[in-house]
Amino acid sequence: PSAATPVYDIQFFPEGGNLVTGLNSKVAFKAVDQHAKGISFIAALIDNRDTILKFQPEHFGMGNFSFTPQSNHAYKAAITLPGGEVIIKDLPQAYLDGYVMKLTDEGNEQIKVNVQSVGNSSGEIYLVAHTKGLVKTAQSSILKNSNVDFFINRSLLGDGISQITIFDYKRQPVCERLYFKKPEHNLQVALQTDKLVYT
Repeated sequence: PSAATPVYDIQFFPEGGNLVTGLNSKVAFKAVDQHAKGISFIAALIDNRDTILKFQPEHFGMGNFSFTPQSNHAYKAAITLPGGEVIIKDLPQAYLDGYVMKLTDEGNEQIKVNVQSVGNSSGEIYLVAHTKGLVKTAQSSILKNSNVDFFINRSLLGDGISQITIFDYKRQPVCERLYFKKPEHNLQVALQTDKLVYT
């Protein structure tokens, strides 16, 4: 019998949720086969047949790249698989206005969350971070010149995955991403039998 044709799932994830024209964004990607195993490939981000940049996965079919979408442009990824097959995949649409967020580890136990906006140059912005449903920090700041920075002390966040959400002046969620904090203490598991010797 002939082998089944491989099926690939290729997805793109703008940091914070959306691409906004004129704002630089990090875009994560994930490419897996029908067995959910990461695949290797080389790819180019194209616009009107021009190559904007080239990218490839770092490990397990995953990686990221950064670029600044422009208005009235549609972006596609031309993905070349090891066998030479080329897959064309659309990137998410870039909005004319909105918010983007960029999270960076500052290395001094601080996490910096930068928020930029198009169409909203001022106003109060809110940040809420929670781990396992418990709010760990809530902050507000004023958007100035379409830009604001928040700083979070890593010690405030719980071990594992935390959710960081940005709300606009109407207190509507506009950006969101996950942050992983490696547990400081390993789980200790001990086994003990009810008898020393069994017959």
